[in-house]
Amino acid sequence: MGYKIVFSEMKSKVGLLDVADSIGYSLNRKAGVGKYLELNLGPVSNPIDTIIVRNSNSKDHQTFFRRNGTKGDVITLIRENLNSFNVPGDNEWIRTANVLASFANMPYIDNRIEQQSDMQNSLPQKFDPERYHTLNVIPENPHWILKKRGFTNDTVNEFKDKIVLIRDTRMTNFDGYNIGFPYVNPFSDKLSGYEIRGGAGFKSKASGTDSTNAFWTAEFIRKPNFNISHVCLFESGFDAMAFYQVNKERLKNVNCSLVSFGGAFSQSQVEMLQWKYRDQNAIYFDCFDNDLAGNVYSANLVRCMDGIPVKIDYKGTGDAKQIIMSIGDKVVTTSATNFNFEAEAKKAGVKYKIQHWKPPGDCKDWNDCLHNPAYMIQNTVSKYERDRNLANNRKQLSL
Repeated sequence: MGYKIVFSEMKSKVGLLDVADSIGYSLNRKAGVGKYLELNLGPVSNPIDTIIVRNSNSKDHQTFFRRNGTKGDVITLIRENLNSFNVPGDNEWIRTANVLASFANMPYIDNRIEQQSDMQNSLPQKFDPERYHTLNVIPENPHWILKKRGFTNDTVNEFKDKIVLIRDTRMTNFDGYNIGFPYVNPFSDKLSGYEIRGGAGFKSKASGTDSTNAFWTAEFIRKPNFNISHVCLFESGFDAMAFYQVNKERLKNVNCSLVSFGGAFSQSQVEMLQWKYRDQNAIYFDCFDNDLAGNVYSANLVRCMDGIPVKIDYKGTGDAKQIIMSIGDKVVTTSATNFNFEAEAKKAGVKYKIQHWKPPGDCKDWNDCLHNPAYMIQNTVSKYERDRNLANNRKQLSL
């Protein structure tokens, strides 16, 4: 006969810091060593994940949080990284219990877990769709935020089923609506939160949004029965909408998927994305911003998607700040203000599958194009499309 494991009792035996260390998290001493400890998974300068640990001196009180709002304790961290542990179990709770047992030098259990309320307290903050009131977007009369961003009624109509008007019912200091981009986990196709954008540069995510596995996707199928050929990645849903408006003519015969990670992204999100389009033979396009952050995202994408060991470090401050990019045994140093990942990777002779489709000219991001007269009408077509259209016109004239 087996024995029971009580999660609340195990917390005093198994520390969050011990589990984090076994997974591969390391202390970022530059962030300070005091009341809070910052742990990074991967290189400190370019981490895959960052958690901030509270109560580091007390195992049974150790908890963590992320800057995106997610939080939890040692059991949460184990559940998020179950695949890192080789333990038996028929479900995730049995496996979690056996990870705890392993760290506490206790024998594995069979199927006995003390089902106490403290288990629920160990879960990451859950997204509650009932907290948010949503409305459909009206293309004929778009919300003022969409108008201010420069989106045409036609563009709003194309995205009307992919965005919502959203209001947080618990927010007492603002009772208006913002624009919500629904996040979906590809495994479950379940609503997992929202990327939220508003006026005056407001950006947020719905509380409990799954930013580890889910993301926003807008698919446009122009050729039925054909695969998705283009998967375009963005820092925000607004950038994706602007990209579509600027390049609509070029995309009119393309089955494409526009994806927003809402900023920084995790290895898990990239893997989920690749799983979603695993049978599509699609080309992935980096459509991130032209600024420093966008170029660092480009480097991270190559690292996560192509498995190329790219590392970004910084040296100096202000105008003298430099980027030191290491790719394998090759090192490239350049000014932070002029850092262009694609150009520097070419100098280093590094090849990868991802293609770049950055905002044109001096536009920082794709939304800037909608306010720049030089790019407001960017519906240029390729030489192939021009020749084909010309041939079709001549054919019609000859009939």
